[in-house]
Amino acid sequence: MSRRTFIRGLMLSVDAQVDASIAQVVRHVSRETGVSAADILGPIKTWDIAHPRQEVMRIAHRVLGYSLTQIGTVLGGRDHTTILNGIRSAEKRKASQ
Repeated sequence: MSRRTFIRGLMLSVDAQVDASIAQVVRHVSRETGVSAADILGPIKTWDIAHPRQEVMRIAHRVLGYSLTQIGTVLGGRDHTTILNGIRSAEKRKASQ
């Protein structure tokens, strides 16, 4: 096995772990909020869907330590600035509760 093949395989393994961990957060938030995982991952922007999605972003970044880009990739290819804005919104809501 060449070095390049090994590194590519390692990166795919890491990416699969990231997907699995964020997917666990999505499932948890889905159960807690009653919003389907498909809606959390989908394009709908209404507040009743966006708020749980933003909570997934916050947990994945602040608790699990994933990068904004990693989270954006798993959550439907969203840009890192969208993820950052979502995290900030979730933190503001959490602070005001």
